[in-house]
Amino acid sequence: MLGSLRAPLLATTLMAVLVAFTTPALMQEKPADTMELLRQKMKADKKLVVGANMDLTESEAQRFWPVYENYQRDLQEDQPAHHGAY
Repeated sequence: MLGSLRAPLLATTLMAVLVAFTTPALMQEKPADTMELLRQKMKADKKLVVGANMDLTESEAQRFWPVYENYQRDLQEDQPAHHGAY
């Protein structure tokens, strides 16, 4: 039971810490720069959450992460050009 709660708790804690430390820095940037930084942070946080919940062996991770990166890149390319311009 405790093991099944550990990964989501770790992911949530990591996200809270990252938000706490990056929010003040983001407030000083221009709005366009801030949005790009937020997008990059969200991608990194998403990867942390996926990694924390996958529980991959080193061999599995070496095969999984390139596929994950390609899939994320394809998703980004398929979004309309105006998406994220807000």
